Amino acid sequence: MKMKIGAYVGVAMLLAVLVSVAVRQVSGQSHAPSPAFPTDFVVVDSTGQALGPVISVNQGGGITTVAIPFHGMGLPVAVLRSAFLSGSLYFTSSDCTGQPFADPSASPFLASAVSGPSDALYFESGQSQTITVGSTLGGGFLCGQGGCTNTCTQTTFSLVAVPMAPAINMNVFTPPFGVRTR
Repeated sequence: MKMKIGAYVGVAMLLAVLVSVAVRQVSGQSHAPSPAFPTDFVVVDSTGQALGPVISVNQGGGITTVAIPFHGMGLPVAVLRSAFLSGSLYFTSSDCTGQPFADPSASPFLASAVSGPSDALYFESGQSQTITVGSTLGGGFLCGQGGCTNTCTQTTFSLVAVPMAPAINMNVFTPPFGVRTR
């Protein structure tokens, strides 16, 4: 009889352990180490200052998109090892002056763009509206430590766009950029 009770106790303990493991796995509390996903990484500059968490990496691994924190929002910025990629800004003027606008249709994030001589990070600051574009600035040019290499181009077309406002000067970050885990 002692052996049967011991067997029952052993089976009961085994069931308790299995139930505990199953509950932890269902609730996400596994003892196994979690794999490193892009959101587990942060881009830092050469001084160790964090730019923000990685939100995407292109297939070739060359362009990394970081969510720069600003007033509780994550502003997406494309980062290379030594520069930022500029975004496109649109103006109703013919000389890239006045209120800048951006096309918000490419992402569910707020529209953002790095542009200008001070590498300003601009963010979406108003409601969508249809504008007649007279000039554009930016679009895939390099920015960093000395200004963007983009130039003003005259053009004319209509666009549903959002007004943009400057958020921060990106020259506060010193290349080269690297990655560390959170």
